[in-house]
Amino acid sequence: MSPDQRSTVVGMANCVNTIFGGAGALLVGKYRASLGFQTVFSLVPILIVLSVTALVVVYFKFLARDLARHRAVQDAGMATPTTA
Repeated sequence: MSPDQRSTVVGMANCVNTIFGGAGALLVGKYRASLGFQTVFSLVPILIVLSVTALVVVYFKFLARDLARHRAVQDAGMATPTTA
């Protein structure tokens, strides 16, 4: 990612975090009457484990490719954000 795109990525991450934060509050409000607060909040750790698992799978799936691309750029003598 070029340095010019970093602020856009941070902005998009903040946008997605806000959307999911609101969606979480909406779901708790919707299901608290039928399931109760304790059941709804006991589902949170399960969702966190699923999210972390997905993140780790994607991380390791793309790590080798990203590192190889970074090494190719370094070998070509091009400036990268870490070497510039």
